[in-house]
Amino acid sequence: MVSGSAPGEKVSAGRRGSGTLSSSRKGYLTPFFPFLTRDPLLDPQIRGNMHRIMILIPALTLLLAVQSGVAQSQSKARSKGDKAVCDQWRAMVDPDAQSSSKAPDVEQLSEEEAATGIACMLAFEGNRRVGRFSGATRLDISQNFADATVELDALYVISAIYNRQWRHARGVALVDRRPKILSPEAGASKAFPFVKRWHQRLRENGLEKLRAEHDDPLNGSGLRWY
Repeated sequence: MVSGSAPGEKVSAGRRGSGTLSSSRKGYLTPFFPFLTRDPLLDPQIRGNMHRIMILIPALTLLLAVQSGVAQSQSKARSKGDKAVCDQWRAMVDPDAQSSSKAPDVEQLSEEEAATGIACMLAFEGNRRVGRFSGATRLDISQNFADATVELDALYVISAIYNRQWRHARGVALVDRRPKILSPEAGASKAFPFVKRWHQRLRENGLEKLRAEHDDPLNGSGLRWY
């Protein structure tokens, strides 16, 4: 028997452990949570809001789908544009590559164009097929050079962009401190790690600052062009 109740009197439905609110508790909470007195299936306001939400869901879904499609289209367009730009640079070093555009002039590039060209050239690391150009760059050089590879040509172009001069070296070959002319494979293998670190500095500081500081692509490698 519950204290304070008359014999035979039923206990309120709001007993401890019940999963529902008693009418007395609802009445107590109504000033703070008025929706507790509403039946969501019968209340016109709630039904109206639910109807509007159901109408908006398909529209929002369609909007998200359209935005996603536009973003994907823009991404594909950028990828195609980047590929077209790199195709121009690739045609400079890869004899199998073709481009409908004129080869970039390394002496007339904006900083943005130069940075793009350098990034494109770095992608040829490890390409050891015979490159598009090799040998001496001047008529007064009698030294014989091994056929340059695509990756060595790419390194040569990077240095040409930095120096704003195509004939920045006497020949397409790298020389170490001894000095010894390195094979195209050995030269590129030693140079690329330093050129990639230099490229990171370029991204952080800009090409003009590196030029002002005489920080060239082979800096720290102990290598130079012939």
